[in-house]
Amino acid sequence: MKAVGQGLDFGLLGPLEVRRAGTVLDPGRRRQRLLLIRLLLADGRAVSSQTLCEELWPQQPGRAPGAALGSLYAHISKVRAVLEPPRLRRQGAFEMLVTEPLGYALRVPPENRDTVRFERSVARAHRFMGQGRPEHVVEEAQKALDMWRGTAFADAAHHLFAAQETARLEELRQTTREMRTTGLLLQGRITEAVNAAQELTAQHPCGKPAGPCWCGLFTSPAGTPKLFSATPTCVGASPTSSAWNRALPCAPCSRASSTTTCRHCTRPTSRTPR
Repeated sequence: MKAVGQGLDFGLLGPLEVRRAGTVLDPGRRRQRLLLIRLLLADGRAVSSQTLCEELWPQQPGRAPGAALGSLYAHISKVRAVLEPPRLRRQGAFEMLVTEPLGYALRVPPENRDTVRFERSVARAHRFMGQGRPEHVVEEAQKALDMWRGTAFADAAHHLFAAQETARLEELRQTTREMRTTGLLLQGRITEAVNAAQELTAQHPCGKPAGPCWCGLFTSPAGTPKLFSATPTCVGASPTSSAWNRALPCAPCSRASSTTTCRHCTRPTSRTPR
C-alpha cells in the first residue's frame, strides 16, 4: 500500500518548493505558501484554526475579527487542490491536509522534507568525524550544504512562527561548513581548507559567536597556506598530527592569558607560530 504523501516532496531550505514525482507544482500565492510552511513546521501535529488565523492574518485595524477565518477556509481548499489526488477531491475525502479535532494537520513523511534530509546528512557527517574518516565527512557535509537554495523558510522570513527554526537551521548550516573545513584540513587538502575558511571568515568575522576562529589565514614566505584555529579539538586534530603541525591555534579572547596575538584577528593566543 502506498504511503500517504509518498509522491510529494517539500523544499524549505530556500523559497518553498513543492514537487510530485519530480514535477514542480505551484503551491499558490503568498498566503497559501505561508499556510503550507506553518503546517510543515508542525511536523504532522494539528494546528488550530485560531492559531493559524493569528499567525497568518495578524489583526489589522478595521478588519472584522471573523474575517480571517473565512480566508483560512478558502486557502485550505486551495492548498488541498494542489496536494490531494483528484480522485479523493471528487469524493470530498482528504488524506494529506486533514481536519482533526484540534485543527488542521499535514501528513507528510519526514524524509519528504529537505530540512529533515539535511539534518540526517549532518548527523552522518558527525558520525564519520567520530570514526576518524575525514574523506566521508567532507563528502557528507557537502551533500548537506548542497541542499540549500537560499534562506530557510524564505517565504516566511518576516513571520515569528518561523524565526526560531530558521535560526536553528542556519546555525547548523554554519556548523556543517566548519565541519567540512575541518575534514579538508585533516585530509591535508590545505588550499581547499583555507578557501573554505576564508568563506567562513567573510560570513562571520571575529568577535561574533560563530564557533572557532577561522580568521587567521595567511601564506608563509614559502607559499604554504596556514590556518589559525581556536583549539586542537575545534579542528579535530591531535597536537602531534601533520595537520596540527600546519596550524596555529588562536585562543578565544575571553580565555587569553598571553600577550601574543594572532596578527589577522588580534585575538590573544597562548601559542606562538611554529
